[in-house]
Amino acid sequence: MARPDPTLEPPGLASRPNSTTVTQVREYRLITPLFGGGVRPAEADPVTVVRASEVRGQLRFWWRAARGGRFNGSLQEMKAAEDRLWGAPARFDSQGKIAAGQSQVHVVVEPIDAGSDFVVRDPRSGRPLSAGAPQSPYSYGAFPLNDKQDATLRENVRFRLRITFPAEARADVEAALWTWETFGGIGARTRRGFGALVCELVDGKAPDRP
Repeated sequence: MARPDPTLEPPGLASRPNSTTVTQVREYRLITPLFGGGVRPAEADPVTVVRASEVRGQLRFWWRAARGGRFNGSLQEMKAAEDRLWGAPARFDSQGKIAAGQSQVHVVVEPIDAGSDFVVRDPRSGRPLSAGAPQSPYSYGAFPLNDKQDATLRENVRFRLRITFPAEARADVEAALWTWETFGGIGARTRRGFGALVCELVDGKAPDRP
């Protein structure tokens, strides 16, 4: 069986033929080194640097942060809305039929530049060293690299995100996108400053900045 393309996701909108959809093409550049993000923990994949499933997982998380307050504290209502928009595991409905729970948001990632290894050097000797070494200025966030000698950081990564969603979900999806772009990132340890990104183009034009 052929390995699924990790830059693609199943077209969940296929079951909504009457829905008016919106497609946006957004281009991103990482402004801090990427840590992890591959199929192996703490390792960047030099081929598929950014995976579609990872992006959608980030958007799902940031949707909760940006839109969760409108459910008046009801976790059940929030979970139901989340599953409708972002998908849920297949399950049986009230009539005993399998409900697929497909996502209404379809994500495609197109690599632009896989970047290059981020090399850290000892400030005294100039020799390369692990980004997590105590003398490294990045040790606070990258110390797990000390246990993985083959793990690397990557810099100058750029990718294109093609995202399709129902028009009625625009506010939800764009809120998730903005929050992810502002506070999130790609890969591991994004809360320690790794994998931060900037959106450079939306449908070929510079995005509006607040």
